[in-house]
Amino acid sequence: MKLKKLCGKLICSLIAVVVTVSCVACKPKNNEGGKDVPMKYLVQDGDCDYSVVIAENATETEEFAAEELAAFIDQVTGAKLSIQRDNEVTYGTSTKIISIGKNSLSKKAKLANISADEVNTDGFVFKNVGDMIFINGYCDRGSLYGTYAFIEEYLGVKFLTYDTTYVPENKDVKVEQTLNVLKKPAFEVRHLYSQTAGDALFATRRGLTCGGGSGAEKFGGGLTENGWSGNFHNMMSHVKTSSAFEENKNEWLNKDHTMLCFTNGITDDGEIDQTMEVSAVKAVIEELKRRILESLPTQKYFMLGQEDNCAPCDCSRCQESIARNGNRTGMMMVWMNAIAREIEEWAKVTVPAKEYYLSTFAYQWSATAPVKTDAATGEFVAFNQNVIPHKSVYIFYAPIGICYFHTFEDTSCTMNDVGRAQLGGWKAITNQLAIWDYGVNYRHFLWWFPNLSVLQENLKTYSENGVNIIRHQAACFDRTGYQQQLNTYLISKLMWDLEQNVYDLVDEFNTYYYEEAAEEMNAFVDLFESHYAMMNIHSDLYETSQDFLLAENYPLEMLQKAIAYTEQGMAKIEASDRTAAQKRSFEARFERAELQARSMVVKNIKSYALGDDEKDEFIAEFFRIVDSFEMANFGEGRSVINFKAQYGY
Repeated sequence: MKLKKLCGKLICSLIAVVVTVSCVACKPKNNEGGKDVPMKYLVQDGDCDYSVVIAENATETEEFAAEELAAFIDQVTGAKLSIQRDNEVTYGTSTKIISIGKNSLSKKAKLANISADEVNTDGFVFKNVGDMIFINGYCDRGSLYGTYAFIEEYLGVKFLTYDTTYVPENKDVKVEQTLNVLKKPAFEVRHLYSQTAGDALFATRRGLTCGGGSGAEKFGGGLTENGWSGNFHNMMSHVKTSSAFEENKNEWLNKDHTMLCFTNGITDDGEIDQTMEVSAVKAVIEELKRRILESLPTQKYFMLGQEDNCAPCDCSRCQESIARNGNRTGMMMVWMNAIAREIEEWAKVTVPAKEYYLSTFAYQWSATAPVKTDAATGEFVAFNQNVIPHKSVYIFYAPIGICYFHTFEDTSCTMNDVGRAQLGGWKAITNQLAIWDYGVNYRHFLWWFPNLSVLQENLKTYSENGVNIIRHQAACFDRTGYQQQLNTYLISKLMWDLEQNVYDLVDEFNTYYYEEAAEEMNAFVDLFESHYAMMNIHSDLYETSQDFLLAENYPLEMLQKAIAYTEQGMAKIEASDRTAAQKRSFEARFERAELQARSMVVKNIKSYALGDDEKDEFIAEFFRIVDSFEMANFGEGRSVINFKAQYGY
């Protein structure tokens, strides 16, 4: 199978990358220099004399990890492993166990004190002492992620989508005779804000720190959905809980009552005005204290995020603050820093052992940092000392205005000039940066989004700028489209290992998701990627570009060819000896992809040379597939019901 890989910075030339797929369960994992690595059987001919071991007082997460490992070994090989407690097992090189998490045995193996820095919080270690195998992380979540990595790497299981797991049948499973592997994620926080990652179990299996609001101990607690509680655009929610809100809202909010006034309760020199008994900033602080106490001990990050697309207050005091502090963002940073100092003093007394961080958006009107250019050096410097983010404040930069077809660092892309300047401004005044990334057209979730070739390079750019927190937003209302399923797999992989080739991962996903029809789906992906490369077009997150959604840029013949690939792939599956239920499962997978191509035709169907009957038939089939998936939204503010009405359905 072949996938074309875009060269360099997305010039139009393409390179074919040949990918050979082998059985992961049989492949040595630390094969250095191409040398054979001595292996030994974990399971041989369906027999296994190992057991899974956890602590006598194991946590719920450790118990769940042990159950998952035993269950998947059973599914793959038929071997049934018992789960034992550490007080039932003798430590020794001939003891055949797989130990998960912290217990007396891992302590003797010197694995009980892995540091957070060593594994970037969520990483893990595979190690053996003789026949004993250990899977350990700094925290329970890391040990669980390690368990799933072990299941994937040695059993050959693939956690593909929220509703599809590839489980091979293999009576023999081997591991290295000498096992000493440390794996840590490229980013500590790995959020994927997408319905495709909305299932908490699937998100955890994919190593993501998100999962549909789940904070369940079963999945590791802590950073699952994550340190951020509730809505990210949540500043207003902090004041509305105050008993003084209704009486004071005209002073606490802007004139439209859509955003806080950032100077209410703040003195001109950036301090809390203690002469005011009640104020907007004091209300925020009290609510923030309550949330920090309520979150103990797991939550680490606390968001104070501006409301979405609302203009900040423009009262006279706010205008004066803007002038003093460089821009509107500077005004907001003075406000954030005053809150951070107040919380810091309170936390020293009330929760002295609590690790916490506040975070705020650099988004839309606040994306540009409060900096100026130093006349002598030409470098960005803080506009003044008051706007430099406090040591407990993270800046959540959201580059919503950049192009996601060209890499962030592509200097030939004028759209990305702004993004580089914004990121450079923030980098000049803080090293505590988070990124809110984007990967879908929000008006058309099913439109093929041309970001596969930049995923790896952009994540590398963020990492090189010190970013350790990523939240990637995709289709957050529906999880139907094939590309959203594919990108969930790709992004979750890249957030752990930035050196993986994206197109190798595409081939890997298609190989296990579509099996013998992977060739057709690789061709499907290649068709869109090659077409965008030849167009060399800027991406569009909404409908602001005249070219991105224009019919003449997407020939009907090309989209019909994409549909034909899905039909050819399904024909292979139909010709197999699978059961009817299995074939229906595959049919749904192909229809996810077909739906994307059909949606692109339907968007511009009046512009294509189709007869009235052909159009009606095409649209009817499109809505049949939509209904089969029970889709509710095609995009932000675009319900299926309203969209159907436009076409008389």
